[in-house]
Amino acid sequence: DTEAYYKQAIGRKLALAFRNGAEVVGDNQDFVQYVERRMKQMGYMMNQKFLMFLKEILFNLMVSSNCIVIKIRAAEASGGYANDKNRKQVPVAGYKIVPTQTIFPFLDGKGRIEKWRRFFGMGRPFRDYPNEDVIHFHWDRKPGHLFGTPRHVSFRDDIFALRRLEENIELLMVHHLFPL
Repeated sequence: DTEAYYKQAIGRKLALAFRNGAEVVGDNQDFVQYVERRMKQMGYMMNQKFLMFLKEILFNLMVSSNCIVIKIRAAEASGGYANDKNRKQVPVAGYKIVPTQTIFPFLDGKGRIEKWRRFFGMGRPFRDYPNEDVIHFHWDRKPGHLFGTPRHVSFRDDIFALRRLEENIELLMVHHLFPL
């Protein structure tokens, strides 16, 4: 948010990624029409176009190399079908992006994710989400790590050094602008 060059680079990459929009393609036209219909329904329930939702996912991936999406399930608000064979699971009505710093995985004894717990600020209670209701997108994940390493880690110190250099040059100019 505060580094202008980095913000511009992210904005340009995002614009370039979606300059031609997005479309659903496939051999089975019935399935393509179903996916397009579901995207419109979910966009309506999320109160935003589905393409904007995809842009938000890509933005989070570019900035922090992680994006956590929670499935919002509601049978009466969804036009889809449950994914499991027994049809016991409530179908997905929409998705919500959650800040990665507010949700943490809980592991079982074998190192697998058992559930996700989201903490809210200001003393509000936490909320647990089952593993099947959380989608974790990640880039640059090191072996043994659950989260991806943000891409800006490699050049963050360089940006800080350039900003300090700019500040020192500015101070030098202010001190020696008017010679005695």
